[in-house]
Amino acid sequence: MEVLSVRELEVLQLVALGASNSQIAETLAVSIHTIKKHLARMLLKLKAESRSEAARLYRDSIAKPAAAPAPVGSLEGLTDRERDVLMRIATGANNQRIASELELSLNTVKRHTTRIYSKLGVRSRVRAAAVLHASAHADSA
Repeated sequence: MEVLSVRELEVLQLVALGASNSQIAETLAVSIHTIKKHLARMLLKLKAESRSEAARLYRDSIAKPAAAPAPVGSLEGLTDRERDVLMRIATGANNQRIASELELSLNTVKRHTTRIYSKLGVRSRVRAAAVLHASAHADSA
């Protein structure tokens, strides 16, 4: 995380909380275009392939995010396979990699992802991963 500028770190913290580009732009009082530039540089510096992977790297390097994301949904409604998919989403894996690792078709992974979002009440991979992370912290507390 030392390679990131102060602003990039602020963006990363908000990404780890599941904030969208527009939410980040509003919070930091900058344009969405500026946020996209910060995200691109941050991903490059962290050698991360996705927002989810960058968020995981941040959570792994910091004991706890600045503020815990509000758990939107519960993991209790997920099937075992959906949990498998969610855990891989939280590591930053893309659908193709998940399909390969779980020996599923790409369409099946997409259906599982859609159901996960619906059951958790989220609209993004980062937010789904944040719910999983919040649940893990709640279980260990």
